[in-house]
Amino acid sequence: MDPSLPIFGSRKKKLIVALVPKLMFYLNKLNPSSSEGEHMESNFNRHLGSKLRMRRLSLGLTQTKVAQAINVTFQQIQKYEKGTNGISSLRIMQLANFLKVPVVFFFEDFPLYQGSNTNTDSTPGENKEVDLNYS
Repeated sequence: MDPSLPIFGSRKKKLIVALVPKLMFYLNKLNPSSSEGEHMESNFNRHLGSKLRMRRLSLGLTQTKVAQAINVTFQQIQKYEKGTNGISSLRIMQLANFLKVPVVFFFEDFPLYQGSNTNTDSTPGENKEVDLNYS
């Protein structure tokens, strides 16, 4: 007798063994954090981290200087830049202020970001170039 299912008869054991993989499949489908959502989140964290690193380096700042400015450790900045840890909205605001960029800077160029493309200064059909130089 199988010790892992001691209270069931052999027919019930076979049924359970046959149904468990199907049940796990459907449970994984119901849990979005274990599939696409998690992948999209990690891509976004890496995107935020690369924007943070790019701006920090362009200003000639160390991870320690940035960390001190927002009251975290330099290891936390490392994790932000690698995309290992996500950055909270409060930290994004603090980073934007310290790095002298608008908050939207961190979202630009992310494929799923749809910023406001309304431009009241241009006439319809006119392509007006947007200056993204935050120096």
